[in-house]
Amino acid sequence: MNETASAPEYQRTDTWRIALSSMIQSSNTMFLGLMTFASYLANKGYGVIILAGAVISSMRIFDAVTDPVVSWFIPGVRSRFGVARPVVFLGYLLQALSVYFMFFIHPIPKASCSLVPAMLYSLAIPSLAKGNELLQLQMTTDPKQRPLIFRFGQTVTMLTALALSLFRCIFSSPNTAV
Repeated sequence: MNETASAPEYQRTDTWRIALSSMIQSSNTMFLGLMTFASYLANKGYGVIILAGAVISSMRIFDAVTDPVVSWFIPGVRSRFGVARPVVFLGYLLQALSVYFMFFIHPIPKASCSLVPAMLYSLAIPSLAKGNELLQLQMTTDPKQRPLIFRFGQTVTMLTALALSLFRCIFSSPNTAV
């Protein structure tokens, strides 16, 4: 029995598509950088830093609930855009709403009004992460292209974190001459 085995067919994608899909991770880093300013906002705008810190820290408990909810929700997504794109869009939308509510809408000058945006943000993180993971799995099955996804993702995320750190150092220093 001398059978000739054919090489497996892999699904490949363009390298530029892999590079652009890694921007999803960097956008999550940018939103995280914005949310680090929430404690500053609570101190300046609300004046109750301890309560705001407790609200933001308690979102880790809420995060234990949101991960299974998002994982339950994803298989039910059916659209002409697939599964990953609507989930990523929902994550972006929830993150944008949470940042908008946190920084631009101050109906009650108390730290308790930061609870709803923090909950929205806590719901947005797993939906964006799971959508990104789905997108990476669907893009390529080629074992030679698979490492590119993580290389591009780590490079872009580190450059984004570097840019945010530089931005914070330049623009938050009181002795900066701009």
